[in-house]
Amino acid sequence: MKIRLFGTGKKIGNSIILKNKKKRVALDYGCKRLQLEKIESLPPKVDSAIITHAHYDHCGALSFKKPKKIYSTKLTRGLCRLRLDSFNSLNWEGVRYRRPFEVNDFSFELFDAGHCLGSAMIEVDNGVLTYTGDLNIRDRFLWKGARATDLQKNPDCLIIDAAGAETKSYKPFQKTLDDLETIVEDAVENDDRIIMLTDRLYAFETLHHLDHFLDGRENIHVEPFLKDFIGFCYSGLGRKKPRTKFFKGFDDEAKVVILTNKFQTEQVIQPLIHEKGVRIILPYTWGPRDKYLKRFKEQSMKPFSERKNNDFMGYLHQLDWEIHSSSNEIESFVEELSPSKTFLIHGNDEVMEKLSQRLDKKGFDAEVGLNHSVLNI
Repeated sequence: MKIRLFGTGKKIGNSIILKNKKKRVALDYGCKRLQLEKIESLPPKVDSAIITHAHYDHCGALSFKKPKKIYSTKLTRGLCRLRLDSFNSLNWEGVRYRRPFEVNDFSFELFDAGHCLGSAMIEVDNGVLTYTGDLNIRDRFLWKGARATDLQKNPDCLIIDAAGAETKSYKPFQKTLDDLETIVEDAVENDDRIIMLTDRLYAFETLHHLDHFLDGRENIHVEPFLKDFIGFCYSGLGRKKPRTKFFKGFDDEAKVVILTNKFQTEQVIQPLIHEKGVRIILPYTWGPRDKYLKRFKEQSMKPFSERKNNDFMGYLHQLDWEIHSSSNEIESFVEELSPSKTFLIHGNDEVMEKLSQRLDKKGFDAEVGLNHSVLNI
């Protein structure tokens, strides 16, 4: 089996290309449109693609190139229908976890990756190759983390997500929920405004937890852009959607607001910079994503008495809501699976190199899977 890695060392996209005779199958087909100038080329044309989950860096190239057939879990297919403009032109089949299927003389089986709803690890030819996609092994409130015990032990090759390896370990998710509950209780007691930022695929989870902790004391206003994602994810879990109010504008009645963590700060949050009692909640350890939030974070570290007239006068809370596995968790996953060869991908090259050295010292043959590497197994 010949394998080519695309985009794996730069965190701009993922595609693992399998070649058998003259046909190519892609495990993920990812590329972010806004980052095209940073890469040499799009993933090569393939006959079929198997998508692990609905983030653009794993499915975005489907907007530019159209394989003859695409496979994923049914939840991932539904989320991609909401995200990809090209979806209706794609031949897409939803498959179940733990149900083997064949594509171009390869056999595949999908297992829960714990990263988001519908995310999957892919096992190829009964353990010749295991590809984790984005990986989270910690249990969350609404779904469980990935389990190495679900997979065939001793695969010939393991290609594993190391995007979260910059952190040694993360708190249990229940502790993160406890922190969120404390913030909500303090905000309600002090009549503060809550603004929680989220990724679209996690908006339903954010809404679920806020709704639970508020227990009807405040309406939750959600930007209309998230409405379809929230509805789909709740129906996918078989749960009743919580009461919400979707808004067209941002006004004083919106005491609790959920926004996407993208291009929202300038038009929505920036006008509130002088308002006391604003609590901005970032549910990711990766840090603020735009210049305004970065500045707010720096200013929020100062005591209120030391903040200047143009400084942010509210609170900025960053929760340990990490959706990838830490370096310790990756190491434990590799030890439990015990592959013959391991390639670390999707993270910082320097961090992955240090982790590969740690694995080597424990007797595992590990290295960083660099962009455009060609493997033969």
